[in-house]
Amino acid sequence: KYFIGVHCEPVDDATREELRLAEKVGLQDLEVTPDSPAEKAGLQSGDVLLYANDSELGSREQLIEAVQKAGEAKDELAFSIVRNGKEEKVVVRPGERPEIPPMPGMPAMPGMPAMPAMPAMPGLDLNIDVDG
Repeated sequence: KYFIGVHCEPVDDATREELRLAEKVGLQDLEVTPDSPAEKAGLQSGDVLLYANDSELGSREQLIEAVQKAGEAKDELAFSIVRNGKEEKVVVRPGERPEIPPMPGMPAMPGMPAMPAMPAMPGLDLNIDVDG
């Protein structure tokens, strides 16, 4: 129900070693959703999330749990992150996940989330000449 707008994966072994992180701590922020609570708070692609309100982050499930808990309490999350080799704090207030409208011409199916619309892809030509 709540979100902050990041796509994260557990840090790889090389990053863990380079940053000298404890085992099972650290989520690499691969993408920040534009105009999301995370972007508005200043989180950036490439940040490594270590803690949310002093709770270790080592899996997406831990992040989701922290976000939901803070969202339900209408509270903020204080993230300890590593950016460019330096530890920083970033405070994010989770927002309610926006509804995604169904694709034009594609009815929503009961019990299934609506599919987002496909972005335009300039220069992509799907006309294939099969006759040579």
